[in-house]
Amino acid sequence: DTSGVVLFGLTRQAHAAISKQFEQRTTSKTYLALIAGHPINDSGTVDCPIGKVQTSEGYHRWACSSSTNSTDNSMPSLIKPRQAVTHWTLRERRPSNISLVELSPQTGRGHQLRLHMKAMGHPILGDSLHAPNKAIATCAPRLCLHAYRLEVDWKGHRIVAESTKPF
Repeated sequence: DTSGVVLFGLTRQAHAAISKQFEQRTTSKTYLALIAGHPINDSGTVDCPIGKVQTSEGYHRWACSSSTNSTDNSMPSLIKPRQAVTHWTLRERRPSNISLVELSPQTGRGHQLRLHMKAMGHPILGDSLHAPNKAIATCAPRLCLHAYRLEVDWKGHRIVAESTKPF
């Protein structure tokens, strides 16, 4: 669903070297997203553990649960929660109550950016999995999340790959 930069290791050695950088968090990843609403602040950090919750149908779904809401019984307990941190910066406030934000995940959890924007009260447009209502889920023809920039080290150099933003 996410568009933008993709990195492939063409050999086993390249794949191993790049994977190690992701594990050690020495890469730098930047995403752009269109979100519902206008955040009050121009930047911030979302520090919200991510795990899975069991749905009423018996499936497991990724979820985010703020530690400040640990007494909230309406949110089921997370299964195997793991730390997840995302830094964000407002790039544009657009008409129709839409904003363009830059997202920099410090961890790499499943659905992290989607869940953190939802936890902020500003879900990503076109997110059919985590949007709080059908209007946000269907207001765009696709998920408005774009891998804009990726930085990795390769043979003593910092390699930067960027992709033109689609929105």
